[in-house]
Amino acid sequence: MFCSVSAFASNLTERHIYGLLSDNYSGALQERGQSTDNIRLNVWAQKTPPDPDLMEDSETAKEGWTYMRFVCNRNELAGSYSGLSYCFVSSDNKTAKSTDISHFRYLDFWIKLDHGSLTQLQIGVTSVGQDCVVPMSDYVTNTVGTWQHVVVDLNDLGAVLSSVTNAFLILCNNLTVNTTFYVDNIVLRTANSADFNITLKNVETMQNIPSNPNGNIIWKTNVFHQGWQAACQYIELDMDKYSCAWNVKIYTNNGGSGRGGMWAQGTEKEYVIPMCWRVYNGELKNEAGKDSYVIKQSTASHHNLYDGLAKNGATTGYGADTGYYTWFYMKDRADLNFNNAGDLDYITVWDSSLGYHGEVNAVGEGYYDFQSINKKPRIYFGGGFDEAAGGITYVGNVVLEYNIE
Repeated sequence: MFCSVSAFASNLTERHIYGLLSDNYSGALQERGQSTDNIRLNVWAQKTPPDPDLMEDSETAKEGWTYMRFVCNRNELAGSYSGLSYCFVSSDNKTAKSTDISHFRYLDFWIKLDHGSLTQLQIGVTSVGQDCVVPMSDYVTNTVGTWQHVVVDLNDLGAVLSSVTNAFLILCNNLTVNTTFYVDNIVLRTANSADFNITLKNVETMQNIPSNPNGNIIWKTNVFHQGWQAACQYIELDMDKYSCAWNVKIYTNNGGSGRGGMWAQGTEKEYVIPMCWRVYNGELKNEAGKDSYVIKQSTASHHNLYDGLAKNGATTGYGADTGYYTWFYMKDRADLNFNNAGDLDYITVWDSSLGYHGEVNAVGEGYYDFQSINKKPRIYFGGGFDEAAGGITYVGNVVLEYNIE
């Protein structure tokens, strides 16, 4: 596997996709007070402000797991105003901060009407104290229950893009009907094409590995007959190309059935060292009570792989604690059917609708983890060395496949 170093930074001047409200794209920090580009959700009104609510449901979200719902009452007075925005703020998380977004060309998001009227809304940004908006009716209809894609050319707003406070602004002025709508996947993006990048990093230092130009994933010495051991490297994924439908798959391609992992042709039989993988947004440590790269295998017939130092402290084996995390066996291309939904789910690392595979508890209930500030998932690897034979070179061709529609 060849891993190239990502050329993109998570900031307002170098990325092609900058997430304001996104489960998959890196970007602003929301209400954290930890960055020069924090954003804060603001709602206001002369009478009743829109009521925001964070929704969490991958089945109904357009992208990822989370999206926002806004309930807007009709304006009770002629000329009344109300609205909502994602505003850049200073580190105190309160004071509006003028920010340069001139690197970007488009404000891009999805909106869905529950009831009322989208066409009475206005969309735009706030620049040098002025709301620069255009009618939402130029982009959407009042179709209920359908996600509609809105792409606003920032150059058409008449805004000073080098001095913006509200990077996403919806005005609900003079609403004549009560209106509820949802928004999802709010991003700023350039007009240029961009890339999906992978970076090979060291588990202990979390730094790039320039001395490993061939992108080899390796283990420490003397792992033979030591059970499952985590590799010394992980792969960091970075998505900087906008699409509404994409996925990343992982598998080995070793040229034959039953060779999932590392494989070598011996004199009497084919030698296989099984591999496993786990994707996570943070750092794995060799410490009890924390997310761990210690890998254990159950003694039951299903041979599940799990975090050997469970999150809640259990160390006595499979099923002892519902806080453990599953590792997935590496599958080989020869044993996969890409037309089978079960196979695809097992090898899918990251995608536009479900985010990236996170934790699975002892009863097999999985969910997806979107707590990463930078939203750059990491793929950790393991190998099972109990039956490894000495004097043999094992090689595995690990494939990361990025698909876009």
